[in-house]
Amino acid sequence: MHWSLLSVASLLWIALHVVADDDWKKNVPFVGNHTCPGSAWVSNPTGFRFSSAQNAQTHIDRTFIDGFNMPYVFHPHDMLTEGQTLFVEGKVEKFCHDFSVNFMAATPLVLSAFTDGGVPLHVTINFDRSYLIIDSVKDGRWMNRGPHKFANPFVKGEKFDIRVHMFKDYNEIVVNGRKVFDSKHFLPLDVVDFISVVGDVELTSIRVEGHRFPVPYKKRLPANRFGLNDRLILIARSIGGNFNVNFLNEKEDITLFFNVNFDRKTVTRNSLINGRWGTEETEGGFPFEANVEFTLEIAYKAHGLLLIVNHREFATFFHRANTPSTDYTFIELTENIQAFMLEVCN
Repeated sequence: MHWSLLSVASLLWIALHVVADDDWKKNVPFVGNHTCPGSAWVSNPTGFRFSSAQNAQTHIDRTFIDGFNMPYVFHPHDMLTEGQTLFVEGKVEKFCHDFSVNFMAATPLVLSAFTDGGVPLHVTINFDRSYLIIDSVKDGRWMNRGPHKFANPFVKGEKFDIRVHMFKDYNEIVVNGRKVFDSKHFLPLDVVDFISVVGDVELTSIRVEGHRFPVPYKKRLPANRFGLNDRLILIARSIGGNFNVNFLNEKEDITLFFNVNFDRKTVTRNSLINGRWGTEETEGGFPFEANVEFTLEIAYKAHGLLLIVNHREFATFFHRANTPSTDYTFIELTENIQAFMLEVCN
């Protein structure tokens, strides 16, 4: 039995009410689809699509079904597909014994052997025994892949970040930027109706976004420009070596050259305009780790580009282009980088 939080009798009582009345579904919120506080341009395989709002709760509440305070339950906006990522962020309660993240089909409830529906993915983190359970329910039975011992990356009373990267044949589980486990698909992603988070945690953000990013990757920025107070957010990781994140203009000049070099442990900023390299900038340290995910934010300010790595200000790259309001036209990612999310906040 994977559940220690609710008795089987209670779960069956809830299940009877859920089966009898589908009105509760109207109260199930959607997961977010981007991180921006207002409108956003979200990367898709052909470029960027506009999203006017997050379509998610600002303050995330637990779900009530027939007056019963359920775990966090959400609908995905569309069918889950290969290339997307589920991002779950929150805080572990100080008294937490375990909590789980679940992909659910046909029901929002995990009912062990009594499950009516399927559980394409069930991830439980157990603090008392320091193990991770990765499992699925197919045809009414658990696949019993068993507990996996691990060095617990979660700390009671501290923030956490769980990501589920969806690949063709498996889900990759990442905790606080580091890969933990690959989970084979026993059910297809497109059957997932609900996403639930169960246990003594407080959620601050949950969203599904991203797609398969071919590398090298080069796309025109929304509206052909990157303007004042716009902010680009990239979540990615290095895979096997050095990489670049560049801005280019219409003439293919590199108006921002951002090079991460693991051999020299340097982050070099520069520009290549009219065939001439500018002065290299390498101050700021080296906040990257090989095969560990990072968040890079580039914020357009009047004097230059503010570079933020893992939510900490890293450096400012002063504008070198003649007309910076129109000279940041393309975003380019080079080899040795695996991107999971790219968006522009307006």
